Amino acid sequence: MATTSASALEYQRSTLYKLAASPYPEWSLSALCAASIPAAARLSPAMPHFGVLMGFSAIWAGSG
Repeated sequence: MATTSASALEYQRSTLYKLAASPYPEWSLSALCAASIPAAARLSPAMPHFGVLMGFSAIWAGSG
């Protein structure tokens, strides 16, 4: 049976660990990605199609 050190237990009880284990980081980053797509697509003709970018953002949000 594996033992867990006191510092590992303290980290698992921390606010940062609870936030990282929640879906909020993925959701917020995918929303930021989706919000930046229109501006990025206008500035660069080498960007992938709008639907591909939105699909990527949706898949990223689904991982949360």
